[in-house]
Amino acid sequence: TMKIVFLFSFSLTILAMAESKVLSKIITKTSDSSHAGTDVHSTFYIIGKDWLSLFTEWHSQDCTHGIMPNTACFIGMNTLDNAARNDYERGTIDVFEGKSLGSCNKFSFASDVEMMRIDHPSDDDWTFDWIYLEFTDLSHLYCGREGPTTVDNNHANVTVMCT
Repeated sequence: TMKIVFLFSFSLTILAMAESKVLSKIITKTSDSSHAGTDVHSTFYIIGKDWLSLFTEWHSQDCTHGIMPNTACFIGMNTLDNAARNDYERGTIDVFEGKSLGSCNKFSFASDVEMMRIDHPSDDDWTFDWIYLEFTDLSHLYCGREGPTTVDNNHANVTVMCT
C-alpha cells in the first residue's frame, strides 16, 4: 500500500506541474513615440489570479503560516537587462530570458497570470506598446493597455492586465 500511496502522490504532482504555466521569456516593445525609450530599468511583478485571495488569507493569519506558493514572481531593478545591448530604446523589441528574468526564470505559476505591475522610480520615462510573456508550452500572454503605456515618476507604478 505504501507504493500505491507514493505512486498516487507522484502522479498528482506530475499532473499539477503539467497544468501550471512555466515562464520562459519576456518580450517588450518600446513605443516609437518621442522620448519613449529609457536608460533606467524597472522592477516587474508578475501576478497570478490566486495571489489576492491567498494574500488576504495569509495576511489575516498575521503572516505566520508560510508563504504564498507560486502565485507571483518578482524581477528586481536592473535585472531585466540584456548585457550585450542597450535595451528599452525607442521603437525596439527586446527579448529577455534566462538569468535576466530573476526569480521569474522558469517560475511555475499555480494559476493563470492575471496582471503585471511595473515600478519605475525615475524621471527618465519609459513608454511601451506591449509586453508578452512566453511560457515553456509556447503559449503567450499579452500584457498592456489599449495604446501606449507610460511609466514615469508621476506614475511610479503601473498595473496592466494580461490576456
